[in-house]
Amino acid sequence: QFGSVITALCQKSQFSIRAPVKIANSFYLKNENYKDVSYKSVNIETLEKELWSKHASSYFAYKGYDRIFKLFESEDYIALEKKFNTMWSLDIANCFDSIYTHTISWAIKNKEFVKTNLNKGKQFSEELDKIIQRSNNNETNGIPIGAEFSRVFAELIFQSIDRNIIIKLKEVYGCTCKIHYQVLRYVDDYFIFAVNQDIAQHVYGVISDELAKYNLYLGDKKLSKIERPFLTSKSEMVIEAKKILKFFDEKIFSDRSRNCNENEVKSKVNYIYRSEKLIKSILDLIKSRCSESNDGYQNVAPYLISAFAKRIRRLVELYKAEDDKESLSEFYEAIIIIIKIMFFFHNIKPSVSSSNRLAKSIAIVQKFFIKESEIFLDKFKDMIMTELRNMRFSKNNVELREGFTSIEKMNVILATSDFGENYLMDEMQIKEALSNVNNYNYFFIISLLYYYKDHNVYEKNRKAVECIIDEKFDSSFDLEKDSELAHLFLDCMSCKYISLHFREKWYKKFLSKFSLQRQQAEIESDLSYLLTKYWFVKWEQKNMLNLLERKELRTAY
Repeated sequence: QFGSVITALCQKSQFSIRAPVKIANSFYLKNENYKDVSYKSVNIETLEKELWSKHASSYFAYKGYDRIFKLFESEDYIALEKKFNTMWSLDIANCFDSIYTHTISWAIKNKEFVKTNLNKGKQFSEELDKIIQRSNNNETNGIPIGAEFSRVFAELIFQSIDRNIIIKLKEVYGCTCKIHYQVLRYVDDYFIFAVNQDIAQHVYGVISDELAKYNLYLGDKKLSKIERPFLTSKSEMVIEAKKILKFFDEKIFSDRSRNCNENEVKSKVNYIYRSEKLIKSILDLIKSRCSESNDGYQNVAPYLISAFAKRIRRLVELYKAEDDKESLSEFYEAIIIIIKIMFFFHNIKPSVSSSNRLAKSIAIVQKFFIKESEIFLDKFKDMIMTELRNMRFSKNNVELREGFTSIEKMNVILATSDFGENYLMDEMQIKEALSNVNNYNYFFIISLLYYYKDHNVYEKNRKAVECIIDEKFDSSFDLEKDSELAHLFLDCMSCKYISLHFREKWYKKFLSKFSLQRQQAEIESDLSYLLTKYWFVKWEQKNMLNLLERKELRTAY
C-alpha cells in the first residue's frame, strides 16, 4: 500500500549507503541457458541482481552495499581516501531498542506539525507507527530487531536525521558535504571522512546532537579514529585472509588447457596427499595473523566461513563440468578439508549467519554425493557426525544466564536431520546438548521436534517436549498478544510428530478460548485437515538445502 511512498522518502539522504529504492521484482528463468542456481546463495535484493534471483529475497530492491565489508573493497572507498585525510567510525548504541515509534511522524512531517495536527485524521506516518507497535506488543519504546520492515522503519527516521545534520553543519560551521567532509551511513553505523580532525569533530558533535533529538545516542565502544592510510583492523584482517585463501586455492586448484587445440583454460582439482597437514598449515597461517591483532578471530572467522562456503559450491560445479568422472576422490578430499576448516572457525567463533553457511554447505555436499557416490556419501556423513561429537556443547556465559542452547549449534545439528537412522545423535549427546536448558523457546522446541521426527529412538524425548509445550499453554494461552505462543500453537497443530492426545487437547483449548463450538467428529476432522497444511514450518520438508536456502533469504538488510 505504501511501497512507493516509502521508497520516495528513502531517497532524501546523501549519507545512506543502504536504502530501499523500489519494490523488488523476481522471476525464475527456466531454459537451458539459465545457470542452475540450486547451489547458489541468495541474498537481499540489489538493483543489479534482482531480476536474476530464483526467489524474491526481500520486498524492496536496495541501493548500495548488502555487506559493510564490500564498502571497504569498493572504488568509492578508494576515492574517499584520495579526498579526505581522516576517517572516524561510530555507531548508535542499542539502536532498535531505543527508537521511539512516534518519532516516525516527527521524521516524516516534523515534530511541530504533528503536534498541531493530532486530530486531522489518519496519516501515513501514523499507520506505520501503529503497524510497528502492533508487531511489538503495542510498545512505543523499541522496535523488533531483525525484520526487514523494522530496518526500513528506522531508515525513514535516519533519512530525516541525515538531512538535518547537513543543514546544521552548513549553518553553524560553514561545512559543505562532499567538500569539507563526507558521511556514509550503513543502517546505524556511521563513517565520517573529513579533511582534518577538527572538522571530523564538528561532524561527530552534530551527529550526536541530532540523534539526541530522537532519543538516540552514539556508543563509545566502537568509536575509532584513523588517518590515511584508511585501514581498519577488520579490513586489514580481510586482506590477510585473502592472501591465505589464495595460498589455499593454489594447493587445491590448478589450471590446465582443455586440449591442445583450445586456448580455453579449465580449473582442475589437485589430489591432496596429506590433508591434515594442509589444514594445519592454513590454520597456523590464520592464527599467526590473528595473534598480531587485538580482535583475535572476531573479524576474520565469519569472512573465512563465507569464503570457504563459496569454494564448496565451486567444487560441486567443477565436478559437474568435469569430463573425467574418475577423479571424484580428489573432489572428496578437497571438500573434507574445507568442511573441517569451516567447523573449526564455527566452533571458536559461532554466529547465526556462519552456522547457516556451514549447514548449507553440508546440505550441498550431501546432495552432491547422493547423486555421485554412495560410498563417499557414507564417508562424508561419518566425518560430519564426528565433527558434531567434537563440537563444544558446553554453555557460554550467555547460555548459562538465559538457560538456552544457541541457535548456532542447533542449525548445524539440523543440517544432519535427514542423514538417516544410522546417523542420529545418540542419547548422551542429546542430553549434553540439553543440559541446563531452562527456557524452551519456540525455536528450540520446533528444532527438536524437527530433528526427532518420528524416530523410535527419540520417543521419550518427544514426549518430554510435548509435556513442556503443554506446560507453556497451561501457564499462558494468550495467542492474540503473544506471537511466540501463536507460532508454537499453529505449528504444533500441523505437526504429525506430536501425539493426537496433545494436539486434540490444545485444539479444544483454542476452541474454548474463542468460544467456538465443534462436535467431536468435527474436531477429529479438523485435526486431520490441519496435518495437511503448514504454517511456519514445513514438517514434510524433504530437501534440507531448500529449507536452508529460504533461511538465507532472510539475511539482514
